Amino acid sequence: IYLSIGIAKNIISNIIISLKVNKEYKYINNKPDTNTVTEYKPQIFQYVKDVFISRIGAVVYYSTDNIIISALKGSLLTGYLSNYTLITGQLNTVVTQVLSSLQATFGNYISTTKDKDDRLKMTDNYFCVNFCIGNFCMICFSLLAQPFIKLFFGERMLLSFSTALWLGINLMLTFLIQLPSQVFVIYKLFRYDRPIIITSAVLNIVMSIALVNKLGINGVLIGTFITSLIYLFSRFYIIARYVYKIKYNYYVKKVLYYAIISCFTFIVSYLVSENIKEGEIIWFIIKTILVVLLALFLTSLFLSFSREFEFLKNKLLPANIRKFVNKYTIGIGSVLVMGISISLSILCI
Repeated sequence: IYLSIGIAKNIISNIIISLKVNKEYKYINNKPDTNTVTEYKPQIFQYVKDVFISRIGAVVYYSTDNIIISALKGSLLTGYLSNYTLITGQLNTVVTQVLSSLQATFGNYISTTKDKDDRLKMTDNYFCVNFCIGNFCMICFSLLAQPFIKLFFGERMLLSFSTALWLGINLMLTFLIQLPSQVFVIYKLFRYDRPIIITSAVLNIVMSIALVNKLGINGVLIGTFITSLIYLFSRFYIIARYVYKIKYNYYVKKVLYYAIISCFTFIVSYLVSENIKEGEIIWFIIKTILVVLLALFLTSLFLSFSREFEFLKNKLLPANIRKFVNKYTIGIGSVLVMGISISLSILCI
């Protein structure tokens, strides 16, 4: 019944959309100009081929971890891992939808803005948005996945904390990679992407197989982490050279700066919340609230010294709250949350 309703809904919505489009955009039914088709057909064909190869490589790149673990370590371990990847998969789906909705706005700004410095600044702003979301998800998942699995699935379903951490790091890299991917779409750079994605996919498989026997699941995740960095830095090299024509170390420094922020915010969040009691739903809720607040306040505190901070504040906060948000108020909030977390950790010892 549900399947039939879903099919009927899609058919009806497609008919309505088709009728509306035919009414408002009558020119789409006009016969195409043969000269225009002849002129642009080779370019379109080449672009479609480049995109197709890139997408195939991406599927291979993101879909081999479970296969390698299942083949070399057994399906039972893959089943345990699925409890964690179920969470990361849902987070990835939600965040991807959010970031995809921003792509049209970002693309329109880039296409209509002639000043290169303004386009570069907006690219940095959206990269910062990706980092904020990715870092937030990484900290929350890494610190809350273990107590969540233990509470709802049982202690015997737990994997090591390092596995949760590597999954969180790779989740964050997935979000960071989306910004250069959007730039590649806007500027039609997929012809440069083919060797990057093919090399990354092959290297991911080779490294994962080489490391899985020595490090188990972590070996596969480390292989994905290394190839993700190659993928990220390679794409930024293409963007720096062919889009904005700036020095490559501009993006290297920016990624390293975000990496330092991520490491520091995670370490502080881990240390001040480590000893909060687990195993009871009320303490899990308390820890979740504190970890969420730590991830928000500590990340905001570091970013308050960057030029992207004003953009984030203006876009994410209402006007009546915006004027009270600065590095000092964020710093006070960070200290208060850390103090509460430390107090609860001492209480639980």
